[in-house]
Amino acid sequence: DLASVLRVIKLYRPAEVYNLAAQSFVRASWDEPAHTADVNASGYGTTAEPGRYVTLLDAATGKTNSKIDLGEGSRPHGLKALKEGRLLVTAEGKRELVVLDAGSGKILSRIPTGKDVSHMVTASPDGRRAYVSSLTGVVTVIDLGTGKVVQNVETGKGAEGIDVTPDGRIVGLF
Repeated sequence: DLASVLRVIKLYRPAEVYNLAAQSFVRASWDEPAHTADVNASGYGTTAEPGRYVTLLDAATGKTNSKIDLGEGSRPHGLKALKEGRLLVTAEGKRELVVLDAGSGKILSRIPTGKDVSHMVTASPDGRRAYVSSLTGVVTVIDLGTGKVVQNVETGKGAEGIDVTPDGRIVGLF
């Protein structure tokens, strides 16, 4: 329940929170596939109305600080917080990486990846590079200083999760 989630967030103050919720009653998922798709995808909208907002919460109080509109059809999905207060958000529907300022709630930049379903994002430990995985089988490497794509690395279709080792030498994905 929401109260328990907020209590745990306040107590442990995590740097990141992931919602891995999904329809878990198999029979219902087969009987109501549209509802199941909506429940499983509600973090970035529904099949009828794709998401467009990133909501920033105060971790101590659980109250909304701001709600940032990324635009119609953007379908925000992957999120990575950087040390200096920037947030990296993948916008699957727009094929881009959006850089936000968490303090002001403003969009700082939009960086086209050019890849369908730009899905998850991570960053180098120094915050200079972003790595965006695409379900089409490419990791897009972005220089956050220039806002330009540096490289596209073929990885094979279906790569989703992505992270960087603490020393920044290895990018892992599955």
